[in-house]
Amino acid sequence: MYNSKYIRFGLPVLAIVIAMALYYDTRSQPTKLSWDLDRARETALTPPDDEDKFVSVLEKYHDLYSQKPDEPSALKLREARRPEICAVLKGWQVQGWTGKIMSFKTNVNGKGILSIAIGPHVSVSTEKTGLADKGFATMLEPNGDLFQQVSHLKQGQWVRFSGQFFASTKDCMHEQSWILRTAMSEPEFTIKFTSVDTPSGIASK
Repeated sequence: MYNSKYIRFGLPVLAIVIAMALYYDTRSQPTKLSWDLDRARETALTPPDDEDKFVSVLEKYHDLYSQKPDEPSALKLREARRPEICAVLKGWQVQGWTGKIMSFKTNVNGKGILSIAIGPHVSVSTEKTGLADKGFATMLEPNGDLFQQVSHLKQGQWVRFSGQFFASTKDCMHEQSWILRTAMSEPEFTIKFTSVDTPSGIASK
């Protein structure tokens, strides 16, 4: 049987530890405000209006989903998010959006796979496998100027880019997640990059 003295003193300590963990976890979570402040402090890049509204919609639904709704409620959140995404986009072509390089790698055929974060919990990316890329053709061709430009960029580097998104009935535009949780908490949208502007110049397909 457990000693009542340990229980009496142990439970408050445990509660404090849990509270501290929750506090620090919440405090460390990035927000759109902190993201915008970092961008302003580190660069002269200003996001266009459609990008700013797009990220705001997705961050709003990220926060709603973080309240851990049950699955039916989460599905309703996703349904409600779709028309809001469509409402802020001026079309599938986007120009001069800003973000941070998340990763650049190549597949077995040497084609480039580029991912760019455009908000604390939102990113855009080429497709990541040849099978998934069928019908999109988003991967960077190894003999292209854009591939050569991007291959010299570093993770975390701010860039300005343009490209084309793809229509989807589920999220308004094609989103790559296999499961609902990542689609709502860290959505990654498929894009065919047409240019990436860096401090050293601009490269286009």
